[in-house]
Amino acid sequence: MKESFSELSEEIDFAQFAPYKVEAVTHNEGIYAVPFDSGSAGLYYRTDYLAEAGYTEEDMQNLTWSKFVDIGKDVKEKTGKWFVAFIPNRGTHYIQMAMQSAGVWYFDEDGEIFLKDNPVVREMAEILKEIEKNDLTKPVDYFAPEGIGAVTSGEIAAVNSAVWYSATIKSAEDQAGKWAYTNLPLLETVENATPYSNLGGSSWFVLEDSPNKDLAIEFLKTEFAGNDEFYQDILVENGAVGTYIPSQTGEAYQYKIPTSMTHRSIKTFQAGPKKFLG
Repeated sequence: MKESFSELSEEIDFAQFAPYKVEAVTHNEGIYAVPFDSGSAGLYYRTDYLAEAGYTEEDMQNLTWSKFVDIGKDVKEKTGKWFVAFIPNRGTHYIQMAMQSAGVWYFDEDGEIFLKDNPVVREMAEILKEIEKNDLTKPVDYFAPEGIGAVTSGEIAAVNSAVWYSATIKSAEDQAGKWAYTNLPLLETVENATPYSNLGGSSWFVLEDSPNKDLAIEFLKTEFAGNDEFYQDILVENGAVGTYIPSQTGEAYQYKIPTSMTHRSIKTFQAGPKKFLG
């Protein structure tokens, strides 16, 4: 890693960042990226479609994954709307969020692949099969324009995703006041599972051989490791929750989203995709 990316611990005070994010970009005691945001995950849902199917916001609290599927069946039957939008056999984001919620991953503590006996994968495979069997999902790529368009056009009733997905929700101005937000559904067969999880979150690396290496590091120091106002802005405008600890208070955390999405819980577990700078 040190041959490709710049080691930054002498340049940036990483004690100012969430420890779990710093750990994810640490190698042999060197720190190689600025882990600037989190992907705290939860459930977004259309209150009007759920009401039409006979559910209140109170009914949407403390769900299990199986109850989530049962609600989806009612929504599809009573409203004619797709419940969610993704291709079930590519629903790795559901498996990832569920694993994060239980503190496990694709690999065990020894770095060995952990799939065959992974209880989260087993439970979520059944959930994905139920979603597909009952035709609850519009089969479009979750991250592609078709998947985003299914949400913004009003075709679906629910989205399990990260806090950064709120920017997509907010972009549908005709849906203002029609969305709410709560914790993820809970695993039923896994000990110590929680309704809290993470999907994504980014870190900035600097290429070691970049001709702009020093300039890139200075930019990270002043913007991503020192500009509290920047983090307030990206939370409100882009739904990005900074892992820069000094930024985690302020007016942005009191901001009420016009679409009436209520963030009932924000907890994070593990870093996601990385970005490269330099």
